[in-house]
Amino acid sequence: MESGAVFAGLPPIRRATTTFCPSRSAIKLLPPPLTDKKLFSTTNPLPLQLQKQSQFASFSNNVNSLRVASPTSNVVSELADIDWDNLVLGLFEGLKAYRKHDGNILLFRPEENAQRLRNGAERMCMPAPTVDQFLEAVKATVLANQRWEGLAPINLIVETEMHRATPGGTGGVKTIGNYAAVLQAQSAAKAKGYSDVLYLDSIHKKYLEEVSSCNVFVVKGNVISTPAIKGTILPGITRKSILDVARSQDFQVEERPVPVEELLDADEVFCTGTAVVVSPVGSITYLNKRVTYGSAGVGRVSQQLYSALTSLQMGLTEDTVGWITELK
Repeated sequence: MESGAVFAGLPPIRRATTTFCPSRSAIKLLPPPLTDKKLFSTTNPLPLQLQKQSQFASFSNNVNSLRVASPTSNVVSELADIDWDNLVLGLFEGLKAYRKHDGNILLFRPEENAQRLRNGAERMCMPAPTVDQFLEAVKATVLANQRWEGLAPINLIVETEMHRATPGGTGGVKTIGNYAAVLQAQSAAKAKGYSDVLYLDSIHKKYLEEVSSCNVFVVKGNVISTPAIKGTILPGITRKSILDVARSQDFQVEERPVPVEELLDADEVFCTGTAVVVSPVGSITYLNKRVTYGSAGVGRVSQQLYSALTSLQMGLTEDTVGWITELK
């Protein structure tokens, strides 16, 4: 089960989930914000199709307050005035909810997502919800969709011409523009049969950065290496969690510049992200040379880290680090 929350924009069109920012002259033509608490009732839920389309936060027409609707409250927070004639800047966050065997629902490190959104908003000069507002909106979204339930190797190609991000840019924040930059290279790669693209740094064109929407790790013996966070790589929450889990299991972890040549001699390569958690890489093609890892199956280290983290996320092992939020 995946969830997300929108914190900027106007009430959505019924057929779409895209948030948009019209000019001031168009605001008066739009319907008022969605505030009817009955739509968020847990005792009389809407049909499943409508529940999946529900939005749980919107700005009112005076563009000064953030309204977060939930099954139990309608929180209003005064924010700075928003100029709708901007260039439609945007940020987003994605989380996963896990259902335990007893039916309870767990969120994995949602405070990290909330803080990353706030960091991104500061970089993009946008207002942001508080951590508590973010958590309230996410909890409301998950509870309204709790009836919905939502590890195979991938094949990557190293992109040597196009770049996902540049130093001094916004590659380190979860802004929507970062995902537009990868579309052309990603589409070309998929047309050739690859799963996704692995990008190099834009200065030296020799150090690994990340996959289109995942962080990348290289395994050699007992050493797990991943590119250091330096402003061009998204500080993934799953990345951060895997590093902690790997250290707890006595792996040597290195965050550093990783030359692309290390892919050619690696024992395993895997990616991390919210949706996939850990995605093993079966092969990587670089300068027309294809390298296959193991038997193109799931490597031992990838499987070990995946099992350890998902067991915690699903409540199968005790949470001793305070990463899990249980919805009650």
